[in-house]
Amino acid sequence: MKIIKSSRSILNILGIGTAVSLLGESTLYTVLPHPSISAQLGISLSMAGLLLGANRAARLVLNGPVGILYDRLPRRGLLITSLFLGAGASIFYATGHGFWPLLLGRILWGLAWSLLWVGGNSVVLDVSTEEDRGHNSGIYQMWFFIGVASASFTGAILTDTFG
Repeated sequence: MKIIKSSRSILNILGIGTAVSLLGESTLYTVLPHPSISAQLGISLSMAGLLLGANRAARLVLNGPVGILYDRLPRRGLLITSLFLGAGASIFYATGHGFWPLLLGRILWGLAWSLLWVGGNSVVLDVSTEEDRGHNSGIYQMWFFIGVASASFTGAILTDTFG
């Protein structure tokens, strides 16, 4: 017997996964521009700016093809893959030193975020009706902003505590 989940539970699971996935990403935006931290990583502040923009450049290239993948392949597998790629990118951030390893992590995060954001929004539309599409999109956006806010704060505390 197949269990069908409600759209609310699907949105909450998806939203929590999206929020948690932002820990590494949001930490970088919080701490990387700090001169002492960028120096510890062996990069200049201009390199930090390039690194912070690299994932967005990757997403400009990847969002369209990722959308095609979501039209042709099962969404669940792609979403799970996105979470593992995001975790891998965070490992690059935590262990990388120097511009090139961090750039690789940023590009990997760009792919992960394209998969997660395009897929997440596709799922929101899948589980929505015309009557609740806007509300459901708002719930998913809420989880995103909870993730950004809490991850920035948590990441800064972890960086201060553990370096």
